[in-house]
Amino acid sequence: MLWYAARLEATLGLPRLLLATAVVPGLLYLGLGAVRAPAFALPAAFVIVGLKLLRAPLLSDLINRLVASDNRATILSGVSMLERLVVFLLYPMVGWAADRSLSLAFAGLGAVTLLFAALSRLPRGPLGEPPVGGL
Repeated sequence: MLWYAARLEATLGLPRLLLATAVVPGLLYLGLGAVRAPAFALPAAFVIVGLKLLRAPLLSDLINRLVASDNRATILSGVSMLERLVVFLLYPMVGWAADRSLSLAFAGLGAVTLLFAALSRLPRGPLGEPPVGGL
């Protein structure tokens, strides 16, 4: 999928591609909460991981384009630290929820993912494209 990242970005535009890489996993998490068939779960897991792997270099490239080189290392470090903090806080909660109900844990992950996708957006301007996503 990473081989097609440039083609996907050229076709959809960066804001729409980033939105898709957030919304599709959210919908798949909701699907995993509702469908227990391995025929759905295995491909869904691969798509979720694949879209995360696609999203990471897109965001890194976006930061590299938008942040001056003087501040870039600090910003990238801060983003990495924030990501690790979210993982540190979220993993035990998801584990606890999965111990109670795996379906509800997946549904909760889907809801949280879609909520963050709805609340986040790219600003208009530096990319020359209108903002996509958000409220």
